Amino acid sequence: EPFDVRFRRIADQAQELAVRLGKAPIHVQIEHGDIRIQDEVWSPFWSAFVHAVRNAIDHGIEPPAERQALGKGTGTLRLRADWTEHRLLVEFCDDGRGIAWEQVREKARALGLASETRESLVAALFSDGFSTKDTADENSGRGVGMSALAQACNAMGGTIEVESVPHVGTTW
Repeated sequence: EPFDVRFRRIADQAQELAVRLGKAPIHVQIEHGDIRIQDEVWSPFWSAFVHAVRNAIDHGIEPPAERQALGKGTGTLRLRADWTEHRLLVEFCDDGRGIAWEQVREKARALGLASETRESLVAALFSDGFSTKDTADENSGRGVGMSALAQACNAMGGTIEVESVPHVGTTW
């Protein structure tokens, strides 16, 4: 299956969720490098990847009025696939709030997780049961999505990394 096909499905899901959460319109950029993958091998990854998209829309992308007040335009997500150094890179970016690292630290401490270093905070993000939301809803907050994504990446022999800048966005 071409990455383009999968990325377009994800873009459609992101657009629909943005409408439901009052964060539309959003723009989704797709860069797929004409890469093709075996759908049956990648199926568990895509099932988990949807959680990152939900988190980006729910936690990251600000509502239009908030974005306007911050001098930001339309919310943007970027899906990118590329070969780099003999590895396939799948990158997902949003231009939203960025990760609230202090909130992550507080939640990690409350759960008894390490929280003193940046590495421990990133590890907390991928821990079972971890969520920065106080209540779960149909989109996020159950504390299983990012853990599932990390597990899917690891099962395929990959790794997952995160970079986040406050008010600029997050890249997975």
